Amino acid sequence: MLLAYSAANIVALLPLTPGGLGIVEASLSGLLILAGVRPGYAFLATLAYRVASYWLPLLARPPAYLLYRHRYGRPAEG
Repeated sequence: MLLAYSAANIVALLPLTPGGLGIVEASLSGLLILAGVRPGYAFLATLAYRVASYWLPLLARPPAYLLYRHRYGRPAEG
């Protein structure tokens, strides 16, 4: 399982699509199925992995930006 996740992260480094979307899911699902995981569970594990690794950090950006603006103010125009 760890090998499947490691291989999917290596595939994500290839700049074929933004964030490796589509390519990572296909490779991770396929590798998990080859490792003996049932296809439904492989899909669910892949979905949970992508939500945790790609989409949750995107949700943290607006509050981080607002906290940054509150602390440092507007950027100086120059």
